Amino acid sequence: MAADVRHLRRIELFRDLSDRDLDALGALAQRRRYGRGELILQAGDERDGLFGVEEGAARLYRLSAEGHEITLATFDVGDIFGLSFLSPRVGAVGAFEATADGTVVAHISRQHVGSFVAAHPDVALSAFDLVGYRLASMGDLVEELALHDAWTRVAHVLPQMARDAGGLRVVRASHREIAARVGTREDEVTRALRHLRELGLVGSIPHRRGVVLRDVEALARYRPARGARGPRR
Repeated sequence: MAADVRHLRRIELFRDLSDRDLDALGALAQRRRYGRGELILQAGDERDGLFGVEEGAARLYRLSAEGHEITLATFDVGDIFGLSFLSPRVGAVGAFEATADGTVVAHISRQHVGSFVAAHPDVALSAFDLVGYRLASMGDLVEELALHDAWTRVAHVLPQMARDAGGLRVVRASHREIAARVGTREDEVTRALRHLRELGLVGSIPHRRGVVLRDVEALARYRPARGARGPRR
């Protein structure tokens, strides 16, 4: 699909562009619609450049040596990924997939991005800011994986997932999706949620998938009680 400038304005990097500049950018972009679970970009993909989420959602994930998925980053409407005008190794860190049906992604090649950025240096500065934010987020993830056990990581990620969903106190993700966010197995997520329910920090939704966050602040600062039996990692 040809890019629609009205949708391009949804991408955070381009929101402040003039209509004329956005029209010029739209002429360089291509759009594609993806189904839930469909790969958008992966290591070795010949496409380069910048990818922006216009509709739906996506994630960046990798597989562990044991074959478990770990979600490294999530992307909602307005977010960008790729940024290969900074490095040609697009997708080398993992695979990007759509996490919602009807996800629409705009793609602009590296060559076109480079030309556009050369004429609009303010866009490049904004891109560097976004890269810095993503690096900080990755650092937080590494810290969680290195310092906390699986149950603690589950407790900490639930408020984040609720914020990603619009600030509601309900997380409608499956145990598999939560496990991928914290780098553990589904059965550990099940055990962790059972433990958090016993503490009164979360609840369930009768006859529906989801976790109700009863105490967001306590979840964010959760640490296992001394002597409590739980997973080591």
